[in-house]
Amino acid sequence: MPPVVASAPVAVDLQGEAIGELCEWIAKLIDREDLDYLLRVKLNFILARELDTSKAYDALVFALILRLMQLGIIVEFLRSLLVARPLRTDFRNVVKTYVPQALDAAPAAQVTADIAAVGLDAVKQRLDDPNVRSLVTSHRDELARLMIDIEVLANYKNLHDIVQTIQLTHLPQMTADMLRLRTDPTAVATLETHVVQLEDLCDDAFKAASALPTVAAVPAAELGWVNKLKSAIDQIRQAVEAGDDREGSRALRALRALIRLQSYRINSLLLGTAGGLPLEQLVVIVTDVVKATPGDDASSVEIRNGLQSLQSMLPLLKGQVIEHDQWQAVEMELFAAEDFLEQGSPDSVLDFRDTWNALKQSVAALAGTQPEAQWAKRSQALALSIDAVVPADMDGARSNFALFRNNVLFHFFQLDRALRVRCGAIQTLAVPLKSLLSRVG
Repeated sequence: MPPVVASAPVAVDLQGEAIGELCEWIAKLIDREDLDYLLRVKLNFILARELDTSKAYDALVFALILRLMQLGIIVEFLRSLLVARPLRTDFRNVVKTYVPQALDAAPAAQVTADIAAVGLDAVKQRLDDPNVRSLVTSHRDELARLMIDIEVLANYKNLHDIVQTIQLTHLPQMTADMLRLRTDPTAVATLETHVVQLEDLCDDAFKAASALPTVAAVPAAELGWVNKLKSAIDQIRQAVEAGDDREGSRALRALRALIRLQSYRINSLLLGTAGGLPLEQLVVIVTDVVKATPGDDASSVEIRNGLQSLQSMLPLLKGQVIEHDQWQAVEMELFAAEDFLEQGSPDSVLDFRDTWNALKQSVAALAGTQPEAQWAKRSQALALSIDAVVPADMDGARSNFALFRNNVLFHFFQLDRALRVRCGAIQTLAVPLKSLLSRVG
């Protein structure tokens, strides 16, 4: 397959023949259950919420295409379906005929956010138009709430990045250097450098925690662990200055335990905030502005492009949050299955088999959205290997399960990182939103 290049989000208006042929192909390619799952985890599109699911399946698919066009996300849907059915070159050719944009790689999250930001700036430039000013002013409260939520998202992302930097950049090297504290002057110098950098990170964490809204004692809760972070860093500094490797190692263990706990907790808060962003209101506002400002001048084009980018950002962000939630459930199932496997008793083997069957189904459902991906193929092969040896060879099962666990968790890590990149890109909207609000205050 030839390489594809990314393009900015574009609006697509399909006509009768194209809709009919796509409808026929989609109904053949994917059944109702798989379609429902794909839409939910990739686009946050809930069939039962958006459409009358009592219809015959072909009528439901027809209504789906119309609704996705209305929402401006038909390209994103077809792109996801092509990934889920990668071997169907016949369907790919049909899509190429009617919606060739779906064959392009999805634009980077930052590219989409930048185009949306330009569109918001263009809306601000139109505020001299009484109709536009009236539209924006009537939604000022919704825009202000979105602005606050984006700032909260930014602060949680800062906290998460700080925690991850400590976890991945500082702790491994500091742990190794602490063992050589008494014997290697280089280790002393390196540890002192790490401590200074940790103190800077602690200051940054304090600023991010203090900037959170004073609702339900949120800043106090975050400042609580930041104060523990400062205490742990102080203990490490004292140990380094005293040349006390034992006390230093104890302080590093305490820091590691604190960071592990906060990493999971802050990540959950970050993604919960992302999933709750009221971007739908922003789409409604810009849609109304587009209707009120017809024309082909540069400003009108920027607003329309900004709207299309916002329409693309919304389902992709919230779909990724849903998919992330699915993977967090898989992670918990992995840990439970591993515990049963390690116990090795006859009862625990039975418990493992029950947990393993549920775990396999969860991973298979997620893998079904991209079956040709390397992680998906490997997870399927390893699952078959585990099934082949349980319960006769539990040592072999443990070895294969460890490989299975590492394979799916690495994919989860990549998805988590991609979602945080998307969260970071959304922060680009903060500057034009703030500027827009300042003009209608």
